[in-house]
Amino acid sequence: MIDRILNVFVEATLQHCLKATIATTTNNNNNHHHPYSFIMTDTMDLKEYQKDPAFPPDKTSLWADRKKEDDHWVISHNSLRGELDELTKCLTALADTKPLEAWQLTALKHVWTYHYEHIQKHHESEEVVLQPFVATRVKYPESISNGHKELELKFNILHNLVTQELPEKAEGGIQPFADLFAPYKMFLEEHLKEEEEVALPLIHAFFTPDEFKETGKAMGQAGGHAGSFVYYVGADKFKNETMAKLGIPFFVWYVAFKGALKEYEESVIKNVTALQEGKPPEAAKGGWLGGLF
Repeated sequence: MIDRILNVFVEATLQHCLKATIATTTNNNNNHHHPYSFIMTDTMDLKEYQKDPAFPPDKTSLWADRKKEDDHWVISHNSLRGELDELTKCLTALADTKPLEAWQLTALKHVWTYHYEHIQKHHESEEVVLQPFVATRVKYPESISNGHKELELKFNILHNLVTQELPEKAEGGIQPFADLFAPYKMFLEEHLKEEEEVALPLIHAFFTPDEFKETGKAMGQAGGHAGSFVYYVGADKFKNETMAKLGIPFFVWYVAFKGALKEYEESVIKNVTALQEGKPPEAAKGGWLGGLF
């Protein structure tokens, strides 16, 4: 059964990535370099995406002072990429382990579940908040919105594997999960890249920073899982630089981000480290208000 699922999984992923590679290569050969550094593929005839003559794609220069690494959406994507890397570390640590011990299965489940819940909230914020707003002026690329459906199929299969099948077949080791995770990781990374190279330049071309400001904030609130967001920026940089650039009041660090970071470190990083070291993680330490201070 797993072999059949894997074949379908891999074939769909390779087909998607091949199409994306062909499209990028073709467009790179047929388009001139765009002066705006945010447009990474230099591929787009922006007017092809224009919905309303009253709103032309002429606003890119207004974003010129915004660096890619400071964009809220890109930071969010980087947190998902970081979670994929943590899961890869888990698989490497468990590669030769048979049977899987109960604590190892629990640790992997914690790491996977954080990512699983995060990617669902991330998709929800894009589908409910971002895409309807952008679609008021832009013909939103179907390949991006359809990518969510394919990803959901993949991560739901993986979730079932982690929570049900692996515990029942621990003697078989981690390989069934690893075989399905590799194409999922490839597909998600390609999807994130497409959003940054296609959808993000469209937003900057058709909307001013002020017009997009409230939508960006709403996406951040809907996306959740701020701990991962902070962890992959770095706590000090996020607190001292990123929050100001994103327009987040400083006190929010103490009422939201600090606790979220602790949750991520407890749920994910501690379990990844335990798997790498080959011993169960220590129990969480208490403290005033759950150790937030």
